[in-house]
Amino acid sequence: MRTSALFLVAIIFAGASATSFNSQVNDMMMANTMASDAVDTVEQLLLELKDSIYQEQEEHQARWDQQQIDGAKTIADLTAVANRNREIAE
Repeated sequence: MRTSALFLVAIIFAGASATSFNSQVNDMMMANTMASDAVDTVEQLLLELKDSIYQEQEEHQARWDQQQIDGAKTIADLTAVANRNREIAE
């Protein structure tokens, strides 16, 4: 009888210990999932930032190219005016 009682108490403690262990494992798995979600979110934000930087660089390059064209046209126009003024002065 005494052995049966000890065996029953041991089973109850083992069950309680297993429940505690399962709870800890579930908590760890939940924390791991949350961390994984956080990493995925940060990765997505970084990819979006990288894409926006490339897009912004393309826009700046297009604007720079247009400014180069406009500047060359302005220089040509001013050179023509200067040449015309020289002709008139001569």
